[in-house]
Amino acid sequence: MKNFFFAALFAAAALFAGVNSAEAGNHYGNYYTGPGHCHKVYKVRTYEVDRCRHKQYYTDHCGYRKYYWVVKVTYKTVYSNGTYNVWSKTFRA
Repeated sequence: MKNFFFAALFAAAALFAGVNSAEAGNHYGNYYTGPGHCHKVYKVRTYEVDRCRHKQYYTDHCGYRKYYWVVKVTYKTVYSNGTYNVWSKTFRA
């Protein structure tokens, strides 16, 4: 019983040893907004960069070559820390 009490006391002391009263109000969610720490990255906007129309070919069950039109749209997503991601999606026209 004595060992359990000291273990619980030690765990509680270790839990609250690193937090002082000045930092207690600066925690929002799971990130810290003080100087020298990372901020949460969020998506600023996504916009269309390019749109083009292509023919794509396929072979039907008789062996004839046929085509259909597709539209390839390229997007750019910009994030709050300045990074970006360019991606594209193909739609059947």
